[in-house]
Amino acid sequence: MIRPLLVDDLPWIVLQENIIFGTSLGEEHYQTLFRLGSLFGYVSDGVERTGAVLCSQNGEHVQIENLFVLPIARRQGLATALLTQLIQECDTRSIQFISLEVSKTNAVAKQLYESLGFDGIKHIPNYYPDGSDAVFMVHERRSQ
Repeated sequence: MIRPLLVDDLPWIVLQENIIFGTSLGEEHYQTLFRLGSLFGYVSDGVERTGAVLCSQNGEHVQIENLFVLPIARRQGLATALLTQLIQECDTRSIQFISLEVSKTNAVAKQLYESLGFDGIKHIPNYYPDGSDAVFMVHERRSQ
């Protein structure tokens, strides 16, 4: 089941980000964005939470802050379902531009984003704390 992100999900999300990525923007950062009404997203939730996508909105632009699926739930279409739900929500909000950064070496993620209409438009050297590079990807929404 995919459901909207709740403020109560934020501690779990920060914990998972630290486990999976070794870093997180932090619960305080996310709570501030949530209170301001600019943070939204979706969580997969059945017997337990297994993935999430978080975004921040600024006018007609949405930045995907993070997308993850726990290892036990990967390769089951969950990331696709989370992103599809997000794209549908962007349609209802009249969002014109969705962007994200992804590790240059994460071929699986890049392929997923490309399959959903994202285009890699810029290489960003030394983007991540470990000095690795990223690709800036965008999904330009068509006028409804």
